[in-house]
Amino acid sequence: MFKNSLAREKWNELMDATKAARSIPPCQTTDPDLWFSTNDYGADDNFNTARIAKNFCKQCPVKDLCLEFALINEEEFGIWGGVSVKERQKLRRGLVPRGRPKKA
Repeated sequence: MFKNSLAREKWNELMDATKAARSIPPCQTTDPDLWFSTNDYGADDNFNTARIAKNFCKQCPVKDLCLEFALINEEEFGIWGGVSVKERQKLRRGLVPRGRPKKA
């Protein structure tokens, strides 16, 4: 379930924040299929499903922690922190250095 110890720590932080939140995160009260459609890359029905899930995330009290966890744990499915799989892949490419460091 967890890619590394940092992901486990972030998950625990997310769960603590979820319990402490003034409002219940929408993912806790809605159909899981909304967050984990079979294809959130933009196919017709799933595009609308992903858009609905992302709109719910806009008001979520733990949105940022949720996204942090998904990035650290390299979640391959679902909407996390208002961001789709494809969008997270783009974010990770920007966060993870590739190749050799540039010379100073």
